[in-house]
Formats: sequence, structure tokens, C-alpha cells
Amino acid sequence: MRKTILKLLEYGWPDRIIASYLMIKPAIVKYYRRKYRISRNEYQGFY
Repeated sequence: MRKTILKLLEYGWPDRIIASYLMIKPAIVKYYRRKYRISRNEYQGFY
């Protein structure tokens, strides 16, 4: 699960998209983003 979240964060997916895709709470995704300091920029496909 953790590897999947990190991979999707690095691809630049927005938090809530990852959360709904993996059926988890957005807060969990936000936690990993903060913990590993991944900025939210690269992939613009969802915005």
C-alpha cells in the first residue's frame, strides 16, 4: 500500500484522486506527502 501511494504521489496525482482510487482517507495520503516531502506539481492531467 505504502509503495503504491508513494509511486502515485511521485507521478503527481492529487491527494483525493489517490485516496478514492485506493479507497482510503485523503488524510493518509496527505501524511505520506508531508512525510516524504513530495511536492504537488508534475502531472497536470487531473487539474
